[in-house]
Amino acid sequence: MRRLLGSEKVQHVFAGPPYFNQREYSHWSRYESYLRDMLRVARNCHDVIQKGGVLVWNIANGCSTHHAHVAHHANLLERAGLRFLDMIIWVKTGPNYNVQRNAHIKRNRRYYPALQWEALLVYRKKGLMPEMTKEAAEYMWNFHADVWEIPAVTNQVKIYGHPAVCPVEIAYRTILAYTAENASVSSSPLGDRALL
Repeated sequence: MRRLLGSEKVQHVFAGPPYFNQREYSHWSRYESYLRDMLRVARNCHDVIQKGGVLVWNIANGCSTHHAHVAHHANLLERAGLRFLDMIIWVKTGPNYNVQRNAHIKRNRRYYPALQWEALLVYRKKGLMPEMTKEAAEYMWNFHADVWEIPAVTNQVKIYGHPAVCPVEIAYRTILAYTAENASVSSSPLGDRALL
């Protein structure tokens, strides 16, 4: 991002990092190596955000290696020098049955419910947070709780050629909520999902 932006700073970054070894295009031999790389991305985001600017980091807990992604990522965002502002839960209108956790319920009598939510970790760089425009505040008043119910993108691979497409509505809301008029916004180029 620094190469793309030069010395320019942005008010907002929306990032969707890979969820460890959940996709064929992202692989680490050790979870510690994965976290180290994600910390580098978080520090990069910190460096390009202006004072008071906000990073929204979309991460889920679905991990076959039994790591609590949300907790680990919250910790690395703080280590990157960002301050916790909020956590918004993105509830999908239906569970994700592509990850076969729930198959264990009947097959092995082990309770692993199907995944239906992801976290939007909201962190701020020290400084005065940007003020929304009047139009943005009116729109965001419709979503005044910290749970956003937004349908997941269906047929992602078939239509978009990507297995983890983020709904544009999520990025749209974060841009409205965490930027002022004429803001500069970036999405992390190392992200896991296509955004806009």
